[in-house]
Amino acid sequence: MRVSLLPILAAVVVITSIGSAFFFKAETAKARTALLNEAMARNDLRAKQLADTSGQLTAAILGSFGMALQELSESLVRGDADATIKQITKNLPSNSVNQLLVTDPEGRITHSSES
Repeated sequence: MRVSLLPILAAVVVITSIGSAFFFKAETAKARTALLNEAMARNDLRAKQLADTSGQLTAAILGSFGMALQELSESLVRGDADATIKQITKNLPSNSVNQLLVTDPEGRITHSSES
């Protein structure tokens, strides 16, 4: 009795193909997960860098506001507040100040960037 090798070969090919397909699927899933993790790590780094840059920018703008208010205080003593107000609104970042007002102790406007 002679056994035909063709059915055995066919079974080996089918089993090998199925095994390769499962292996390929598992490796593809691992690669996809690794790529996703790398992308998320890059996004986290970018978010941290953006937050750091935003914080530095905010600190710089607030520092410039502080210096501007100090200059305004000194100009009120000197009596040239109107010129200083114009200079402040010109030098601060665009759209950071809509209007600058100085009031007296009773709350009346004494100087304005609108005048």
